[in-house]
Amino acid sequence: MANSTGHNLLGNILKMTPEEFREIREELGLSQSRIAEIFKVTPRSIRHWESGDREIPGPAEVLIEALQVVIDLQRHFGLLGKGQGHED
Repeated sequence: MANSTGHNLLGNILKMTPEEFREIREELGLSQSRIAEIFKVTPRSIRHWESGDREIPGPAEVLIEALQVVIDLQRHFGLLGKGQGHED
């Protein structure tokens, strides 16, 4: 099972790229500051991950993919209205 970026959600041993992380975050409609709040890290950490200066920790990969799955399911089943699921 792969998400919209082609990243395998079930056991892919390849690390998520900075570009994949950023694309998922943007697809979720979350700013770097907001995702940092959710992950309990600093916005600087998010910038480092997205620039490739630091490796994205495994738990952060799992969490962002889980957020994407939840939002995708909510959209699929019509639980989100137009514009919901994105930060304004």
